[in-house]
Amino acid sequence: MPIAFILAGLGFLGAVLLFLLDYRRRMLYLLGVPFVLIQIVLYVLINQRADPAISPVEGIDKVVQILLVVILVILYRRRA
Repeated sequence: MPIAFILAGLGFLGAVLLFLLDYRRRMLYLLGVPFVLIQIVLYVLINQRADPAISPVEGIDKVVQILLVVILVILYRRRA
């Protein structure tokens, strides 16, 4: 699991860097949606089978990820 966590973090850091460099933002928005959705699905598949209880931190994290997906979709549609 630590490797998956590091890869996800590197993905987010890379996206932030590209965003700050104003590199193809519309593409970043479009690629960000499945990137975050895959993380949510993998979290459910890996972590929730053994223990379906969600801690407050995990709940906040998932809410933030869902909000990020909504924001990315809005930004993508606005730049069309």
